[in-house]
Amino acid sequence: MNAKPTIYTQSLIELTDFCNLNCSMCSRVMTGKSHMHPGKNTSFINQNTIKNTFNGLYNFWSTPLAVKLFWCGEPLLHPEFDKIIQSAAKFCSRENAYLDLHTNAVFLDRYIDLLLESGDVLPRMTFSIDAINSKTYCKIRTGGNLETVMDNIGFFLKQRKELGLQWPKIVIQFIVLQDNKSECLQFVKFWYKKLTEYDTGGPDMDTIWVKKGDAYTPELQEFHDDLFRNCLNEINKSKNTFDSSRVRLIANSENSWPNKEDTYEIPDLQLHCGAPFTSPVIDSRGNLTCCCLDSSLDLSPGNINDNNFKTLWFSKSLQNIRKAFIQQDTENYPEICRNCPGYSGNLFKSFIKQVYSM
Repeated sequence: MNAKPTIYTQSLIELTDFCNLNCSMCSRVMTGKSHMHPGKNTSFINQNTIKNTFNGLYNFWSTPLAVKLFWCGEPLLHPEFDKIIQSAAKFCSRENAYLDLHTNAVFLDRYIDLLLESGDVLPRMTFSIDAINSKTYCKIRTGGNLETVMDNIGFFLKQRKELGLQWPKIVIQFIVLQDNKSECLQFVKFWYKKLTEYDTGGPDMDTIWVKKGDAYTPELQEFHDDLFRNCLNEINKSKNTFDSSRVRLIANSENSWPNKEDTYEIPDLQLHCGAPFTSPVIDSRGNLTCCCLDSSLDLSPGNINDNNFKTLWFSKSLQNIRKAFIQQDTENYPEICRNCPGYSGNLFKSFIKQVYSM
């Protein structure tokens, strides 16, 4: 490889594998690997792993690069979250990258000032809520309090407007499930009114994402497809009452990243998934994998603290996965890929030729 790749890429960096909630749609909860209670197996990423990760990305990876500070746990639980945000902000300023953060917002009040100060490199934050009714919320997000979450988000919006800041923009997320399907339209209308009230202008806007739930069998996926389709129809019947650009209906993760300013050509190669080519994931202990669903690290070639990023990312095991995807050799897909809930990816052939020599 003679130069850094020049295609949109993203890296997930897990700050902790500990979460304060048990959410019914979480892949770890569904597989019996609850991470709600801290213990000897709980991990918080340390500064050395952060340094090694950023150095690896800086020396190899492309721009624009989204650095997503979350994965299987709740990032705001990290005891040094403020220091990590500051380190990440320096990296992003140097490398023309930007931050992305997903949180359940239970502890948002601790860091509102810090996050608002980081708007230059943190263009967007996603708040995962999934309900408008407290009883439903507690059923889906066990251990949380909807009133606390809504107060925290409301205060964030109020502070941002009073300070005259355009960024970070926020996403209010609703994953369509059996337990919340009757609240979808009410959720959209409530948050549409709230976000419109606190709109601060700029080239982008705060949005509501209504997303289809994931499942790991064709039968369950068909069930989620029907739930999502019914909610979509309900929203479409009322679309004349709101600006549709503030409400996004997302059937899979391929279309879930809005560009802040950049535009890209249409990719010329469709793959089962683009993640093994463009989306490294580093867990809180430094283990690298190429899939956001690989919480068991079955695809991991090693640890960023033991080997440099380039050695891990171009390991034989990951190259074999990429080769299978390019050749659409489904028999040699990893097991997790064969059971993937419908993710798809698009790439440039020139990008693969430039970076992976395939």
